[in-house]
Amino acid sequence: HNSTGESDADRSQGVDRWLDFYKKCYDRVLGMDRVDAAPLGSATAETPLDGKWTMHPLSQAERAVWDQSLPSTASVYHCLAYLDHRLGGQWALLVSPNQEWALPIPGGLASWTRLLRQPLMVQHYQVLRVVFNEGQIRPSEDQGMAGVQVYASLLKALDRRYLGVDWQLDCRDLPPSLQALLPGPRWSWMARPSYIIPVESSAEYQWKNYSDHHRRYLRYPSFKESLNRLDADFLVITSWDQALCQPGLETALDLGLQNKAGWGRAQIHQAKKLIRTMLSNGRGTLFVLRRSDTFLAAAVLWHSGDTLVYQFAWDISQCRTDRAVMHLVHAILGWARQQCNADGKVTYALLDMEGSEIPGLQRFYAGFGAKPRRYWRIITRRL
Repeated sequence: HNSTGESDADRSQGVDRWLDFYKKCYDRVLGMDRVDAAPLGSATAETPLDGKWTMHPLSQAERAVWDQSLPSTASVYHCLAYLDHRLGGQWALLVSPNQEWALPIPGGLASWTRLLRQPLMVQHYQVLRVVFNEGQIRPSEDQGMAGVQVYASLLKALDRRYLGVDWQLDCRDLPPSLQALLPGPRWSWMARPSYIIPVESSAEYQWKNYSDHHRRYLRYPSFKESLNRLDADFLVITSWDQALCQPGLETALDLGLQNKAGWGRAQIHQAKKLIRTMLSNGRGTLFVLRRSDTFLAAAVLWHSGDTLVYQFAWDISQCRTDRAVMHLVHAILGWARQQCNADGKVTYALLDMEGSEIPGLQRFYAGFGAKPRRYWRIITRRL
């Protein structure tokens, strides 16, 4: 017994009941993955990160070996082409006190305004494991998700460095209890869903995951048979020069990007530059459905380890009754099954449908057998 007269058995039973209540609450509120982590205040195997996060701009020597040092499992958002384009030429690494973790952040305007806003077209963004060797930093070969203590320390560093923060982090393994670790009352930490479609080993297995609604319109497990019925060609474009060789495709791309909600000329220009950059660096592919000289639908996907990231997609209104985008996703899944590396293993295991907050899109993705995965958005309001 302790000084309060409470036995260890009573205390353990109380904790178990609290955990059960905690999990049920978050299951109901988030409607996603079960919370496995213990709440704030419980024992943890992680060592707290004490100390200051420091800025580390990359030297030319570090930039020269950066992409080569990235392991095959690394996120596409950590390659130089993406970071240079989305964060600007003055981006730097915010490095943890133990020099094991780093977050690429923009420099320049964000530094002197002390406002950190996530750039357009960046959704899943995570802390990168790094190593120092003779004073130089590079990505670690052993990547993985950072734990609670790393993100708790990072949030304190952001709170000291910036007046305002609006950032989304792909830290899906972290529990909602991290809400209690936020630096102050001005901060909020909310879950956002992304729907993930597994790439199955055969068309028949993939077909079993589809809803009856999707099967009714697609008709065939084989995407080639479905496209024959639609009388459409499936184009896989891996370079910007190849895209320009398709008459009318750039115009169709402009119209498709204009239809994105709230996008103006500046956003469209940024998106086109990003697509051109990623295709030129072998980090993206443009998939197109075409009937004769008419482009029915198209999508741009990034290559991120064993995952295809569905970044942009559009179609023409005249073909929506034909469910052109549905046929396009069906074809992309079929194409992904056929991609193998040098060892003969399938390259892609997942198709990540980013931007899945809209209920209609959620139903559309779920029709392919997609499951929700949580990531987080952190916000602090400026004083």
